[in-house]
Amino acid sequence: MVTFKQPKAFRAVDSALSEWLSSLVRWLPILRQKAHNLLRNSAMNNCEQTRQWLDAYLDNELDPVNTLKIEQHLLACAACLQAYEEQRALGQVTRAVPRYPAPAGLRERILSALRAESDPLTSIHSC
Repeated sequence: MVTFKQPKAFRAVDSALSEWLSSLVRWLPILRQKAHNLLRNSAMNNCEQTRQWLDAYLDNELDPVNTLKIEQHLLACAACLQAYEEQRALGQVTRAVPRYPAPAGLRERILSALRAESDPLTSIHSC
């Protein structure tokens, strides 16, 4: 068997690569955990943001970009989709409840009370 003597440069590169790989092997679990934490935190923030925007989404008040973000998140997140469905159902129920007219004169009594509160002379005399 013939063996060739490796040039010095090749041995240096081989040594550097071996050292780099062993370092990478040591850091890989730590980097994997950090990446996992970042993704989890990103998902939590996305859920929080989605839940904050659900009312606006249900009322069609969001711009197209945020509407698309909400829709994409709802496709991927079962918890937020359930919150959306519950909120949508609640909206349907409240719209189905009959509305009764306010008693005659209620509007004028409220406006009168507001004017009295804002008028400093009226509030002094009412004491």
